[in-house]
Amino acid sequence: MALNQINFEFGQEFPSSWDFGKDILDGFEQFMDTTPNLDPAVSYGAQRFPTLTTGRQNSDDASDSHAEHSSKGRATDRKQQNNRAAQKRFRQRQKERAQSIEAQLSETTKQLHDLRIRQKQLEARNALLEKVAKLNQQPSHETHEPLSPAGVSGELWDSIQADADRALDGMTKQTERGPVVTFTIDDQDLVMTVQEVGKISSAEFQRLYSLYARKLGACLLEMTDSEGCSTSEDLHRWITELISLMVCVSLGSPKGLKAFHSVSMDGSSASVRQLPDSFYEDLLVTVDLTEAQIQDLLYLRRLFCGKIGQLSRARKELMSELPSDSIGNCHASDKLEEVTNLAEQLRANGSEEYRTYMQFASSFYRGVLTAQQHAMGIVHSYPWIPEKHRLLELLAAKSGEPTAEALTQSAGLDNLQHAANWQQIDEYLKTVTVHNMNQHVPLIKDPVPPASDQSFVSSYTEQPLDSFVH
Repeated sequence: MALNQINFEFGQEFPSSWDFGKDILDGFEQFMDTTPNLDPAVSYGAQRFPTLTTGRQNSDDASDSHAEHSSKGRATDRKQQNNRAAQKRFRQRQKERAQSIEAQLSETTKQLHDLRIRQKQLEARNALLEKVAKLNQQPSHETHEPLSPAGVSGELWDSIQADADRALDGMTKQTERGPVVTFTIDDQDLVMTVQEVGKISSAEFQRLYSLYARKLGACLLEMTDSEGCSTSEDLHRWITELISLMVCVSLGSPKGLKAFHSVSMDGSSASVRQLPDSFYEDLLVTVDLTEAQIQDLLYLRRLFCGKIGQLSRARKELMSELPSDSIGNCHASDKLEEVTNLAEQLRANGSEEYRTYMQFASSFYRGVLTAQQHAMGIVHSYPWIPEKHRLLELLAAKSGEPTAEALTQSAGLDNLQHAANWQQIDEYLKTVTVHNMNQHVPLIKDPVPPASDQSFVSSYTEQPLDSFVH
């Protein structure tokens, strides 16, 4: 506004000494920078109002803020990348460390396993050395009793001749005197007929058994030091001859061989009614059966118990048909004929049961067990002869199998089916020859997982024959 307008409105004049700028800006000192400006190029307005900025300055500040924000973003990205890289390196180090620990653990486990195997071998060798030392301390039996003239009658021998030929397949030679067996006694061959071996006395059997146990112990001890071919051949020969001895004695005197299980073979008068379970537990550890052998033995046990149960039920039926003491109105000749027929059937039943035992023993020793396992069992069990059935019952109990009493029941199968099941063993023994009898001849092609119920037994027997026997 012009000064004359102001003077006109108020009707007065302004004093000549009035400072217009000072009067207008009075009271604004608190907002102004009173620091003297040393730069004369700076204008008075810029000096008095330093906080007032232009649009260009605001644009510069915004640019600086954006640059600072971008710089912080790049720094954050670099930090995240560094963190990810550090985490990756950490994970890699952890992975490498875990792999290293696993490798060390695997190596240590392998070394521990090898050491345990070595310890087991040394323990077995020490036990074998102790057994061999005891065997060598036994008397040499320079003199022995002559062969006993008593033995199996000709009629009974003829009835089991076929079983003898099957059980001794590959162990005998045919001569004019009949089948003969050769025994190596004191580096000399002793040739005897099967009937002659079946008639030997208990003292002679003990002498021969001890002699072969001593030979087998020496072979096993030598085999632990070296895997010589000649040593293995000797072991197979001694085992074959000892099996022949036991088979011939069992054919000639079944009750006599059964009694040998409770008599010491070292010639002493020691006897035991029944060997403890710990004896058979140690024997299982010594023999060291494979899983396939265990499955074969358990299956053999099932079939054997089923067959024995079938024969037992048939025998009871025959016994129930025997006539009472009172003849009544029937003619005596009719009763005689009936009794004669029943007696023949009972005899056939007993003969079949005997054959079943022989086939079971042949499958056990000649098929499932190897020659070395059989030798280990003989040497470590000496001076006792272990019972196969006790060994199998202990093995079955450890595997959760049904009891022998339960397996002898019909299990929903008729007698014909049980007989057909046992026929598998007859077919199996045909595959066991002199060439493979010292090895494990599998009875089951595809082992079935063990179970403890009767339905599992039936599942075995309902399968076709060729699924089990080679």
